[in-house]
Amino acid sequence: MTLYTYGGTPSDVLTTAGGEALPDCPVTLRVAGGGGEVTGGVFETDGTTPIDVLLSNGAGTAAPGALRTFLVADVPAIEYEYPDAAGRVVRRYRAAREPVADGGAAGERVTDGGAAREPVVGGGAAREPVAGGGAVEDRVAAGHATEQAGARPLSTPVDLSGQRVFNPMLFGALGDGVADDTAAVQAALDAAYEAGGGIVLFPPGGTYNVFTFVVCRANTTVVAHGATIRSIHATTGCFRNFYGDDSFPAYAGHSHIRVYGGTWDGNAYRAADGSGVVTGTTNIMTFIHCSDILVKDAVFRDCSGAHGIEVNAVSGCRIVDCRFEGFVDNTPDGSRRTSEAVQLDIAKSGSSAIGEFDGTPCRDIQITGCWFGPSARLGDWGRAVGTHAAVAGSYFDRITVRDCEITGAYDTGILALYWRDSVISGNRVSGTGGAGIRAATSAAPPQRCGALTISDNIVEGPGTDAGIRVAGLANALWTDVVVRGNTVRGGGGYGVRTDYATGTVIEGNRTTGTGGGGILAQRSDRVTVTGNSVTAAGSNGINIAGCAGSVVANNLVDGTAANHGIMVGAATAPGGNATVSGNTIRAASSAGIRLTSPGCLVTANQVRRDGGTTVNGVSAAATATGCVIAGNDLTGNGWTADAALAVAAGAPALDWSGSTVSPGHNLV
Repeated sequence: MTLYTYGGTPSDVLTTAGGEALPDCPVTLRVAGGGGEVTGGVFETDGTTPIDVLLSNGAGTAAPGALRTFLVADVPAIEYEYPDAAGRVVRRYRAAREPVADGGAAGERVTDGGAAREPVVGGGAAREPVAGGGAVEDRVAAGHATEQAGARPLSTPVDLSGQRVFNPMLFGALGDGVADDTAAVQAALDAAYEAGGGIVLFPPGGTYNVFTFVVCRANTTVVAHGATIRSIHATTGCFRNFYGDDSFPAYAGHSHIRVYGGTWDGNAYRAADGSGVVTGTTNIMTFIHCSDILVKDAVFRDCSGAHGIEVNAVSGCRIVDCRFEGFVDNTPDGSRRTSEAVQLDIAKSGSSAIGEFDGTPCRDIQITGCWFGPSARLGDWGRAVGTHAAVAGSYFDRITVRDCEITGAYDTGILALYWRDSVISGNRVSGTGGAGIRAATSAAPPQRCGALTISDNIVEGPGTDAGIRVAGLANALWTDVVVRGNTVRGGGGYGVRTDYATGTVIEGNRTTGTGGGGILAQRSDRVTVTGNSVTAAGSNGINIAGCAGSVVANNLVDGTAANHGIMVGAATAPGGNATVSGNTIRAASSAGIRLTSPGCLVTANQVRRDGGTTVNGVSAAATATGCVIAGNDLTGNGWTADAALAVAAGAPALDWSGSTVSPGHNLV
């Protein structure tokens, strides 16, 4: 019989969740991991006097609530089990102070009817939870390996003082990429939740297969740096914060969850070579009806048909420095090709996996420093970040997408549908099939959106849509939008485009080589277009179409392959009353400035042919009634006055006194 020593240290104090000592508290001793009760082998320090009932020290002792020193026969790692002040059962791990006599690891795996929870070398760290708020006191050091198959040592010392830490391998996981570790991983997550909160720590280097979603509940932190969690079921992903029969209102579901690191492998099937196993449409990770979520430094790889992360009816979520790699649409009809890597969704039937379907939207979401693109096996996502569902009266408020890299997307890089008071800034978006960044409303439901800033992004090679697009509707306007400091290079559409976006500020942007033109604003009354640089546009450099009361000032347009440098017209609505001032236009294809809308003021602009084909300096149609064109510099182009100012008879005033005689107060 080998006796092991326990108790008698400052760490051996039984406490409530609030940290208060529990004097005269009866304690049951159980074998660590296995859970079997220790009976008939508990002794006083003389090694012969049995202890029938182990009690913590009384209130009048020097150390109330503490356990005196005692000995246990042939059990090198135990758990204290006791009721706390609220009547909850608390289990608290304790390793013996002596190493195992035969040279093995103290606390080696126990198999008497339960999964081993705590193999620790030589009296090392307690990792088992203190459900009532007590501490795990010791240190896990480098090389503290277990002897069980598949266990891996921690590579560096980790101080676990005051923490609750649960290792899935101590619940039976192998992490060998072959075994189904679902039950063990779920057991570790459950233990953390049942302890009132804790850390689930996946040892690095392992691949943990899960046959269904594992469920992470409130107040849990998952640390998975260097580990892979992989789906092995045809229709499910890896991780979520709810069971299928759960239902929560608003943000009342399982919250305060952290996920650090890990490769979360959706393991999507690829028909070309038969690799992967997941053929269904499934998210890799999902959070629904909750608040206070953080996902950091994680990789989401090879998703089948749905999303890397779905954030649905969530208040306060940060997705930071993550990578989203690889997507395939495995639906027979190809209907999921536009799926988002990160989807922000709303609690409605058809969009949310569980109730309540109460229209709760996402709010206060930050997606920063993430990378989106193909994996080694699979191609681009449909969209990197986006929203595609709506409920009347609900909006996605305070969404931030910042400093992300989006390398290819079948549809759009970032789709902001019904976002308000939000920021899209500092992102680099390239190779999208549609717009690089698109903010949209929808006809159903028809809701106004506003307070959106799109700034300092770089968009390269977007598809036929604009590099940056703000797309409102006649019955669902955008308001208070700022598009500032962005760069758009190439692509088949305009660099920046707004539709039904009243009061938009388009300022300090640069477009170059855009196939459809530089900047287009349509039916966006009181739009301000200032300080932009448009180079080598495929069509109009700046086109203000049907925008009443707008300002186009201090812009540079340098070369258009077709049409005009600046166009103020009535392509979609009458518009008019625009101010066009202080702009420099070089090498426009047709006119430097073209007017078809009434009531415009055109002044202090400079137009130069500069080797281009520019036919007119300023051209005004007969519909441009009540306009004033004065104080412009059209010199150095070899024009006659009629070519420099091609205005219809009886149309605009050409000097400040109202005369229509060319060139008036313009330099030709």
